[in-house]
Amino acid sequence: MHGERSQASRDVELEKANMTALMQEIQQSIVQEVKDDDTIIFEDPADCLQLPEIIQSMSDIVVVEWPDGIRFRLQGKAGMSALRLMVKEKGHWFTLQGELQVDERTVINLQQVLDVLPKHQSRFTELDNGEFLALSADLRARLNELLSIGVSDAKEIKVPYFASHLLDDLLQYAGSAETDTPWQQFKKKRTGRTTANGGAGRPATNTASLPGGRFPLDDTTSRLGRRRLPGGRYGFG
Repeated sequence: MHGERSQASRDVELEKANMTALMQEIQQSIVQEVKDDDTIIFEDPADCLQLPEIIQSMSDIVVVEWPDGIRFRLQGKAGMSALRLMVKEKGHWFTLQGELQVDERTVINLQQVLDVLPKHQSRFTELDNGEFLALSADLRARLNELLSIGVSDAKEIKVPYFASHLLDDLLQYAGSAETDTPWQQFKKKRTGRTTANGGAGRPATNTASLPGGRFPLDDTTSRLGRRRLPGGRYGFG
């Protein structure tokens, strides 16, 4: 090593055990054919990205060499707990800004992720040339929903009042969330209206007894009028 002779003590049995553990982990995550010489060829780029993820999780027994340089670099994995969000009122919209705290050293602007998210169907999202971020299925689904209701620009996403309830889960399950007073007041009023209507914005339901059982009556039915039934009971129609 470095022009000098050196000796190494190897535990061949341990090396074989580590190799077996790695191959089993790969086969559980990525179904691929293993050649006779334990070579695996990955043809799908998404599978190529999943391999570094597996290796990172087994860093205590696996060391990687890149003889031709690193072409794919996995920045890390991000789930809902990585989200850091801020919501505030602006004009006739609620605006959302945020970031993903991947680890202690890696923080990615949420807008950067949203800009490239529609271009990738797998859970791996390319941020820069050769750099990818693995998103959990839950986080990816919620971010796609956010894109479907919001208007995105370079700095923030604008969400109309009528769709603001779709932000509730995003804020609830994010790692941290900061909201301004107008949002809090608006949500309180919206929640109050829902409660007064019997939940989920539905009108309260009444019931009346008729021959043969019971059936629900709503406001539409009550406006149709009522008629006297045998036995002094009232029915609608």
